[in-house]
Amino acid sequence: MRNRVTASVMTLGLILMLAPRADAAPLTIAGNVNSGTLFCATDQNAPCLYGTQVNDLNPTVGILDLGTAMIGGLLIEGSLHSEANGPALNVINSSSLTIQNTTAGQITLESTISADGFPGPTSFIANSGSGTWQTAEGSFATYSFYADALNAIGAQTATDRPGTLISTFTDTGVGIVDSFAVNYGPAPFGAAGPFSMTLGFDMLLEGSGRLISRGQTQVTDVAAVPEPVSLSLLGLGLAGLAYRRRR
Repeated sequence: MRNRVTASVMTLGLILMLAPRADAAPLTIAGNVNSGTLFCATDQNAPCLYGTQVNDLNPTVGILDLGTAMIGGLLIEGSLHSEANGPALNVINSSSLTIQNTTAGQITLESTISADGFPGPTSFIANSGSGTWQTAEGSFATYSFYADALNAIGAQTATDRPGTLISTFTDTGVGIVDSFAVNYGPAPFGAAGPFSMTLGFDMLLEGSGRLISRGQTQVTDVAAVPEPVSLSLLGLGLAGLAYRRRR
């Protein structure tokens, strides 16, 4: 297994303290195959307008299960995406068991998954991505990770990725079978919340090639906020200290 980062990790210390809207849009994905075949999907099958809508097969809120789909020559199996809100952690996941090029020519894919309404405050952010190329030498994939303190939902198009780029990496397939994994963080990250997180996945897949066990995850914490009683006790303590110093 190789661990290769070909694009620089960005923004080690982010202080994002804007307070955005409180409502949350459905977990959303949008994609573009070969610069012309557009598709979208949303949690609970809320309407989306970017090309053909692929059905969510899982009735559970926060899980977007697309099962198996043939889109523009790509056979995508086990396509599963999810979000989870604190209190301990905020998480956005995107995965697929297999992406197979069923043609003899190259196929490109641009795709984005996004969720908003994650609670704050936060103190760190971390992400990771992995996959295995199979008979796909020369294929490449770019994974990117974003967070937005303005809480804008992305994935309205295949390249709609609001907010700050947290990290990105690109991997190129070598040989008959080739695996990769990259981790970033935890790194300092501050957002008052609610905020959004977005994952980008862009790929060129050679004819008859496969990318299996593809996964992307981004995580932030939900920092503990002192209770009002604790704040009152702290205030009394500070007042007492100030009185003692005056005396």
